[in-house]
Amino acid sequence: MTGRRRGRREIEIEGRPIPTARYADGIAWFDFKALCDKPKWTIDYIEIARCFHTVFIANIPQMGDEEKDQAARFIRLVDALYDHNVNLVASAAAVPTELYTSRSPLAFDFTRTASRLEECAVTTTWPAAICPSLVALPALGRR
Repeated sequence: MTGRRRGRREIEIEGRPIPTARYADGIAWFDFKALCDKPKWTIDYIEIARCFHTVFIANIPQMGDEEKDQAARFIRLVDALYDHNVNLVASAAAVPTELYTSRSPLAFDFTRTASRLEECAVTTTWPAAICPSLVALPALGRR
């Protein structure tokens, strides 16, 4: 990864730029679209997990048949973060078990992802009016 300067708006992995809202000191904040809308290699997600101990992901939508590519990328992203014990803080349109609504074969794989997200979820005390769908997931993979 290049471009590690504090507060930058983009990281670069293997020459591919990935936009961020911000990153500094081992923490990165991404929008879901930046991570999952365009094709990404699993190595991209592993590099993110290797470089950041905490990742914020904003605006995770509910996904169905039309978003199966994004859902598959999200599965790979969560796997990489989980395997590298990265802290995840996410805002989503639904609880993890309701993020993927399709009954396609990918639904089976997404069940594991939802389980990982729920396993590590902690209840936040932030007022619902401020952030109704924020889930803090500390150290995915650690218990």
